[in-house]
Amino acid sequence: MNARSDPIAPILVEPRLAGGRGHYAELARAIVAGLSDRAEEVEIVSAPGAAATCGGLAPGGGRPRIAWQERPLVSALAEVETLRRADPRRRPLLLTARGIHAAACSMPGSSPGSLERGAILFHWRPGDLPDRVLHRVAASARRRVLALATTEEVAASLRALGWRRVRAIDYPILAPPPPAAAPWSHVLMAGSLRFNKGLASVVALAERWSRDRAEIPLLVQSSTKHAGRHGRRESPLLARLERSGHRGLRCDPAPLDRAAYLGNFRGAITLVAYDPATFAGQVSGVALDALLSGSAIVASEGTEPASLVREFGAGEVVAFGDAEALDRAIRRLIERWEDASAAARRAAAVLAARHDPRRFVEAWLSGVG
Repeated sequence: MNARSDPIAPILVEPRLAGGRGHYAELARAIVAGLSDRAEEVEIVSAPGAAATCGGLAPGGGRPRIAWQERPLVSALAEVETLRRADPRRRPLLLTARGIHAAACSMPGSSPGSLERGAILFHWRPGDLPDRVLHRVAASARRRVLALATTEEVAASLRALGWRRVRAIDYPILAPPPPAAAPWSHVLMAGSLRFNKGLASVVALAERWSRDRAEIPLLVQSSTKHAGRHGRRESPLLARLERSGHRGLRCDPAPLDRAAYLGNFRGAITLVAYDPATFAGQVSGVALDALLSGSAIVASEGTEPASLVREFGAGEVVAFGDAEALDRAIRRLIERWEDASAAARRAAAVLAARHDPRRFVEAWLSGVG
């Protein structure tokens, strides 16, 4: 039967939707859109408040409908309960998984049929020793559950730990309209400010430009007013950034909605010079958003964004933590902006097709039968 005569009713589990913003919500929104031709209804299991803040997940045209199931998800066991006990005819998917979720799937009482129809999406390679141990003890999950991996590197790491059903799958994105040519405008650090996202180098860059009286606009998508959200390493760096005296520095004073966030990429050189110790083999939503918006990027050697730079020629690659190299890369991109931005626009067309949510949905559902 075709999809419309035999509709399915998938379940998406993601407790991080309550805020309604960021890449968690965009991931769920993309998958829901990708299911529009396959499902009449999608059930979303999340934390209390998600339905109120994520109403925009519902696609136009009313199909699929969204049925919200809000739970006080306080443990990995609660998060995977839907996978462990769901009707085998359903197709549950846990959107953001780690080793603790695999271990929870393997606890006594899990339905083998449900696990075989379930899937969990891994964005990161198994990390520290406790995480790898949890994968090792999750024997039932490793045999039965479909492990979806957002890159080939993540998939290889799961296979090495004994997962039998592993599928690399392109991260789904609802691409913005094809970007138009724009003159260079500014340097952008988008998204959350974290130490492992190169915050120290950005601070050193602002201080360097202040000393040199460089007239280079730098937009940082956060401000010291939100320092309470950051850890002990980030807060002092944010204070230094504010004291840098760089005349071109501008910090957004509040979280942005999706339209404003994407608007910041227009005419921007986007910094995704992240720590490869954390981000090697990991998809960067910021890098994809930048290229899909026609923004050239500066990426760290040894990361997934660096592979995109090399594939499309849409940016520069530097060593992580080298503010001087970051400065040189930015200045080179300013000098060759027309070529770099044209390469980013070409990349946008390819990436929009590669990350089409319908491709993600087809790969996921064909893997669970």
